Amino acid sequence: MLVVGEVALSLVLLIGAGLMTRSLATLLQRNPGFDRHNVLNFNVNLPDSGYPKNADAARFNQEFTGRLRALPGVVDVAATSVVPLIGGSPSIRFVLDNEAVDPGHESECNIHSVSANYFSLLQIPIISGRLFDDAFDTPDAPSRIIVNQAWVKRYLPDQQPLGRRVKFTYAPTQPYREIIGVVADIVDIDLDGRVEPSLYTPTGQQALSFISYLQRSAVPPATLLGPVREALAAVDSRLVLMTPVTLDEIVDQSPSVFLRRYPSYLIGSFAALALLLAVIGLYGLISYSVAQRTRELGVRIALGACPRDVMRLVLGEGVRLILVGILAGVVSALALTRLMSSLLVGIGQTDPVTFIAVMVLLAVVAGVACFIPARRAVRTDPIIALREY
Repeated sequence: MLVVGEVALSLVLLIGAGLMTRSLATLLQRNPGFDRHNVLNFNVNLPDSGYPKNADAARFNQEFTGRLRALPGVVDVAATSVVPLIGGSPSIRFVLDNEAVDPGHESECNIHSVSANYFSLLQIPIISGRLFDDAFDTPDAPSRIIVNQAWVKRYLPDQQPLGRRVKFTYAPTQPYREIIGVVADIVDIDLDGRVEPSLYTPTGQQALSFISYLQRSAVPPATLLGPVREALAAVDSRLVLMTPVTLDEIVDQSPSVFLRRYPSYLIGSFAALALLLAVIGLYGLISYSVAQRTRELGVRIALGACPRDVMRLVLGEGVRLILVGILAGVVSALALTRLMSSLLVGIGQTDPVTFIAVMVLLAVVAGVACFIPARRAVRTDPIIALREY
């Protein structure tokens, strides 16, 4: 019963670890809607004392990004108010043109301020319309915005969004802003999060004072940290490069990945320990049984039993224990994996691939533990056994 319990427990833990590992792999392979590889993110805060006007911040951004693009290995540089997968997107209340809404009942969505090449740098597809262009979307030009598909589905279903106008309601002097493009959805907060309706405003019409830069490179991003700091110092030595991190690192540190990676390690460690104990127990039990039946096996061999028959006799005892343990483990796993359903992504709590793979693994390992003493039984010398008998 102890050995059966060890086999069952190890099976439950192995299935739990397998489900978490497969869920983590599925999550990391999920497409967030943009290309996150070889992209370095860092922040620069422009103090009001040094950059009191919008034109001052715009001038800094233009000079700094120009120096960054000139660095060897840099493909492109973009600016944004919110970095994807970090979260913290501010929301904005708005009304559509010709829409009568009582105060306090306006529509609301996430808002991002991005540079003209933000979408091309992250390889976010354009669905319709056009992207921002610094040559046309200047501070003196009419205010324009871009929306994502989730925004269109929620606020303009079955309608043509291009040309429609949106007005922010936080101040009565806000102008109407024309929708000039629709882009594909991206994951803003976490890999397992849902896509939120979002709109984008151009930094060319309203410069940022706290700027998050995204720098795509053809070389490892970490190798460019030194040159980036030198470029910043050349523009303004008072400024500091803040929280440099790659988008891949942001994914690895995200809550959804953390909630699956470390439980996978923990459950996997306990599963390995339980499997080791089950193998040791099974090996010890079969070895003891063989030692107790040495005389019997010797008599059988002396009377003409072939090695295959002796092997089958000894292995049969171990196989019965393994099968009972696996059956008990599967029943327990089916009941307990329901507790993990909220942590699983892309697979079910009864994922057949995981269950079958774990059962085969456990059967093979446990079978090896039984095979060793069974092989020893086959080599029993019948003369010595009969002499002792």
